[in-house]
Amino acid sequence: MAARVIQTVPACGRDVQVKELTVSEIRQWLADLSAPKAEAEADVVDQLLFEGAAISEIGRMSDLTTAELASARPSELEAILARCREVNSHFFALRARLQTLGVAAMASMPPSASAA
Repeated sequence: MAARVIQTVPACGRDVQVKELTVSEIRQWLADLSAPKAEAEADVVDQLLFEGAAISEIGRMSDLTTAELASARPSELEAILARCREVNSHFFALRARLQTLGVAAMASMPPSASAA
């Protein structure tokens, strides 16, 4: 079996390692995404700071700690995200397809009764 792709990016004061996710890790990401969460757990910055990627996904694909992610500047994370997109192109293609399916599903839903 070929070795996992790991590349480094100079950011956050060190060489950050970016890894290619395995199929199992992608399945776990999807399971985590589908798990019910309390409203208090919703992190708008995590989900919306970057188009098409969450900060937590950068964490899954790199060796950055939660504390490093929180203290990083957006420009640093953007450089790491660019490498994440390069190394994990299949993940990001799946993510985009899921987002498209979600938008289509919401558009086909009947108006809620509360809107009446």
